[in-house]
Parts: sequence; structure tokens; C-alpha cells
Amino acid sequence: LTLNSGSSSIKFALYSAEHTYHKISLLCQGEFEGIPTTLHFSAHNTHGSLENKKIEEKPNFETALSYLLKWINVTFPQLTLSAAGHR
Repeated sequence: LTLNSGSSSIKFALYSAEHTYHKISLLCQGEFEGIPTTLHFSAHNTHGSLENKKIEEKPNFETALSYLLKWINVTFPQLTLSAAGHR
């Protein structure tokens, strides 16, 4: 999981890596916009949109990151998050 946080947004990309880490594939990417006024989440992969919605919770970075981690667990239940980095 890679993250890029700005003053009012978080962009992310989720990758899958084989055990040897020689093959890395992009699974999806997206962003949260509108922090701290109205939180909007969008995510897509090479096949199109996976989700595009307004988040009806407190529009801050904590809410966005919490939502993202839960969304990853639901959308990609076969994956285990093994690394995260911020650009």
C-alpha cells in the first residue's frame, strides 16, 4: 500500500507482490478528496470504477485511513497487507 497525503486529500495505490517480490502488480488506486469539509472516496482498477461515494463520517485523515483499511479488507479479502509507505 502506498499513500500520498496532501493538505486536503489522500491518494493511494494497492499492489500485490509474490513472495519473492520480483513480480509486483497494481491492484487498484484511488483517493479521498475534500478533507476537512466533505469526504469523497473513489477507487478504480484497470477494469474501471470499484467505488465512488461520499463518506458520511467526520471528514478527516483518520476517518479516511480507517475507511481505506476496512475497504481493502472487504474488497480484497484474500490479501494480507504486509507493507505500507508514504511518498
